[in-house]
Amino acid sequence: MENNDNEIKKDNKKALPMFIGIIVLSAVVGFVLGLASVFVDHSDRIGELGALFGKYMAPCLMIVLAIVVPLICIYEYRSAKKILRGWDGEDEEIYEKADSKLSSVIHTTSVALIISFFLIAASYSGGMENISEFTLVAIIGFVAVMAEAVILQQKSVDLIKSRNPEKKGSVYDMRFQKKVACEL
Repeated sequence: MENNDNEIKKDNKKALPMFIGIIVLSAVVGFVLGLASVFVDHSDRIGELGALFGKYMAPCLMIVLAIVVPLICIYEYRSAKKILRGWDGEDEEIYEKADSKLSSVIHTTSVALIISFFLIAASYSGGMENISEFTLVAIIGFVAVMAEAVILQQKSVDLIKSRNPEKKGSVYDMRFQKKVACEL
């Protein structure tokens, strides 16, 4: 089992630089496109309520998301890890319970990412001239949600892989989905 854990770490270490590069490139492209959109004349102005949401509520919701999601997911992850430690390799119901908990971690973090993209867009909806400390809070929250999602999903997949040595690859590998599909 320790050999499998070393192989998992090796795969993650190998694929992580490419993954980080793509994330940074995506952030730069998103920033440039977002900045360019500010200079486009918008004849339809956001209503006062929408502006308030974007300026004040979205950043606050982002921070709430960055705090609540890991609390829920870490609890589910630890619970699944505890279940798998006691699993004898025979009782499928026990394995399915742990698998369900790990799936909920992955789904919850995926939904949190989608919501965070909406909230960061709402935070920028007032334009670049209206950037405030609330926007900076939103950016910090957004980065936190992204980091939490990546780490929690990686940990969940690695936990499954540690109990199933036939599963290979790293979640940071851009061809991970294809590699998993080929193994099935």
